[in-house]
Amino acid sequence: MRAEDLRAVLLVKALEESDRAGAILTTAERAGAARTARRENPGAAATDALLAVRAQRLLPRVIERHPVVGSLVSVTREPRWIAAAFIIVSLASGFALSALDGARSINILGFPLLGLVAWNLAVYVVLLINPSIPGRWLGPAFARLAAQRSRQSVLSEALLKFVREWFQAAQSLYRLRAARMLHLAALALALGLIGGLYLRGLVLEYRATWASTFLAAPQVHALLSFVYGPASLATGVPIPGVADLEAIGARGENAARWIHLMAGTVGLFVVLPRALLAVAASVAIARRSRELAPPASLRPYFRSVFAHSDGLGRAKVRVLPYAYEPLPWAAQRLRERLPAILGGELVIEAEASTPYGEEDALLAQLEVGGAADVLVLLFSLAATPEDENHGVLVSGARELLSRRGPNVELVVLVDEAPYAARLAGEGGARGRLAERRTLWQAFARAHGAEARFVDLATRSS
Repeated sequence: MRAEDLRAVLLVKALEESDRAGAILTTAERAGAARTARRENPGAAATDALLAVRAQRLLPRVIERHPVVGSLVSVTREPRWIAAAFIIVSLASGFALSALDGARSINILGFPLLGLVAWNLAVYVVLLINPSIPGRWLGPAFARLAAQRSRQSVLSEALLKFVREWFQAAQSLYRLRAARMLHLAALALALGLIGGLYLRGLVLEYRATWASTFLAAPQVHALLSFVYGPASLATGVPIPGVADLEAIGARGENAARWIHLMAGTVGLFVVLPRALLAVAASVAIARRSRELAPPASLRPYFRSVFAHSDGLGRAKVRVLPYAYEPLPWAAQRLRERLPAILGGELVIEAEASTPYGEEDALLAQLEVGGAADVLVLLFSLAATPEDENHGVLVSGARELLSRRGPNVELVVLVDEAPYAARLAGEGGARGRLAERRTLWQAFARAHGAEARFVDLATRSS
């Protein structure tokens, strides 16, 4: 989903879910936008497309009434002026560093730019180990900004909700942007430093020399060959031999060749890698901006939004119990509870329970079974989830549904009633229920799903 579309959808979603009374967007405006989106896209059944069209119709109205929303939208886009300012400051800092000591001589053993090179090499190692470091601070910063910019409680709640969900969906995009900005800033700093040396060299004469208590000319030649060898090969500027180095140590020489070697070293280890990394980040940003993965919460939201739009929101739900027999009235209880859990109007088909150990047969049944918008795998909280049984079923169902298209939702639903009945009258029952819920949540996430919980024990009246 395009980043601009997803931003608009999540913002409108947060507003609607927080503004139940219709103070920000009226019920008529919401329903009218849904009908317009459906009418203007008669052949579209994709969740993303219809929600995007609807949100782009509603968002301008919200921004017109509440300019703070427009300000927040602008902030969540890429702040190009911040990146430009950061790069300019880095470039100026590089120029300033070139003249910081005011000296007009270069100690060729001092390696004045070696610190810059070493720092960048360390950064490359860190990025190889953990490329997600840039951008971690942006989510909390946006959340604070949203809270500060709105004094209306409902709107403030909506903006905070939007910021959390948007940054969760777009955090990879922000990390790429932050990484690109840092690469460009490091590139600008290096160019500023090199440019400063050359600029000062035009009006001042730098002298190159060396002196060492412990090193003689042969050792100095070996060290310089190691440090400046790659730059010498790239630029064609030779490193002086042992005899020449002895003369330089005694009388010094014009530092032009050493400035060339230093510039070549920085170019090879800072300028070129940072430029390539910035280009790679830009390519990744362009691709990611076109294909952000929408959160799973958009599916129930879609059903609720289009529930009265030509029946589009009436989702077919297949409920497949596994390894336990639901109570006799559980089917009716599910019909009452699932609309609140899944959202929208539902057509629910509850099927017979599959015995423990027959998950392969159930997956084969799913392979040839009828289509559904939502597949609910119903488990018992009394069961301890096992990878070789429950895990095989969840992972297999997720893989099967992914082949059928992005609009089929998998829900892991866990009935608390059997475990609660087992613990009835025992001490610490509440804590044990919480522990078992945590176990199921972790298990479901490990297999690419989210566990939701329901109590099907209460008989319907």
